[in-house]
Amino acid sequence: MAKVTILYYSKTNKTKALAEVIKGILDPMLPGGFEIEVIPATTLEFERFKDSAAFIFGTPDYFSDVAGYLKIFFDDLWEQRADLQGRPAMGFVTHGGGGKATGALEHLCSSFKLNYVKPTISTDKPADEKLKAQIKANCAKLVKLLK
Repeated sequence: MAKVTILYYSKTNKTKALAEVIKGILDPMLPGGFEIEVIPATTLEFERFKDSAAFIFGTPDYFSDVAGYLKIFFDDLWEQRADLQGRPAMGFVTHGGGGKATGALEHLCSSFKLNYVKPTISTDKPADEKLKAQIKANCAKLVKLLK
């Protein structure tokens, strides 16, 4: 079975909660034969990612950058980036009013030449209907890119 991996870091559970919202929206949109795996970035097993058909990255905004655990993911997979090139990806950032980490996340995905869905989801509050609509639109774009 093919999988979409949601990799996130969440210290206060705000990002984890949004990862679960995204999973709930994406799951019924996926074609048959796909499943979603939600993985906290603190428990990385890099072998698990080789089979991912697509990625969704979630991070809090820490000083306009991604969480260190998410950065470690990219750092440790740098040598294998060619194997991941072209795979669909999207991202989401939770924050307390900044949200500038969206640029850092987009830059990391661009460095890996992932087929990144924009705009990056960015929020400073729990998911309301407007945010869920944006998530649904991004998920629809991601699904169209799946092979």
